Amino acid sequence: MLSFKLEGMGKIMNIWWIQRNIRIVDNRTLSAALHENNGLVPVFILNQKILENQHSISCKDRFLIPVLKSFDKELRLLGSKLIVRVGNPVEEIIKLAEECGANKIFTDADSHPDSIRIYQQLGEKIELFFGEQPCIFPFSAVTQKNGKPYQVFTPFSRAWKALPINLQLFPSPEYLPPVPDIFSVSLPIPSHLDAFPAEEFQAAMRLKSFIDGPIYTYSEGRNMLDKDGTSFISPYFRWGLLSKRQALHAAFDTKQNS
Repeated sequence: MLSFKLEGMGKIMNIWWIQRNIRIVDNRTLSAALHENNGLVPVFILNQKILENQHSISCKDRFLIPVLKSFDKELRLLGSKLIVRVGNPVEEIIKLAEECGANKIFTDADSHPDSIRIYQQLGEKIELFFGEQPCIFPFSAVTQKNGKPYQVFTPFSRAWKALPINLQLFPSPEYLPPVPDIFSVSLPIPSHLDAFPAEEFQAAMRLKSFIDGPIYTYSEGRNMLDKDGTSFISPYFRWGLLSKRQALHAAFDTKQNS
């Protein structure tokens, strides 16, 4: 295991490896990292193809660049900043740990085989803590009596709804630890998707707008192309500007108050 302490820094440093939950509000991983009361370096490892092919990549990947720029501004308002690196996540995380004196990585869990392989490789060299999960419940919590996953949606839905749900949201920090002077890749000028402002605040406003009206007629409105009958929050879910808990919390509140 790696173990470092940055010279001149009073605290041991940890790394907040941000993957798909690019937000401050209701972030389990961030809350866990801050609970240790150590220094914290937020980092995003960018795929080289996204950086070099802004005009030919998919819309979801084009959306990422303005999201990262906006998130860096938000972090700076709290006293921190975003470090961006490009390349192999294992190599870049270990390199960053050596540069800033990190003893532990806080990140999000993912069930993709490539992610699991990366976690295994990292776990051999530095301590990993997983905060945010891919779903509201762990995969093992919603299974048939024989322990196998459901293959039909209706029984899966019944089993999911029968589980107790904790709707408590994680608090947002008022400030964050300062980040040491270490290298960060400069992001290109983003090609904006005008219909989707790349800000966490805008994601919350989209959710509120949906809850305030279209949610009540969604079963019909979603099929009417001449009306705004859907939420328009899918891009924000993709990069985690909005949490699953926030949406579920809002939906439950609406159901109880209707």
